[in-house]
Amino acid sequence: MAVILAVTVLTSCISELIYLGNTFDEWTHCIDKVDQLVQKSDFESALKKSRILEEKWERTAKRVDILLIHDYVDSIGVNLSQMRSHLETKNADMYFSHSSAAKKELASIKGSEYPLIENLL
Repeated sequence: MAVILAVTVLTSCISELIYLGNTFDEWTHCIDKVDQLVQKSDFESALKKSRILEEKWERTAKRVDILLIHDYVDSIGVNLSQMRSHLETKNADMYFSHSSAAKKELASIKGSEYPLIENLL
């Protein structure tokens, strides 16, 4: 019985690790694509992609909220919203500050929320 429980816990941890890793890598990649558009001063295309990202994040956040601390998920959502807001005013500097913050939070989650031994203790 203990072996079955241990295998179940290990499988769950590995599944969570893979799901979160892939999800946050994908989000970082998507933000990078918007960053490239802003660097080219293509604010209209960047704004469209940013709106799509914000809508997709709302759906993703519902699933990820089950596994993570809500503050992290909320903070990323706020940064995505601020990114869109600064694109509307074509303020690239402020956009990049929130873009950078969102990517740092995504990377931070990978380090602090993964089901690793040091995070469980």
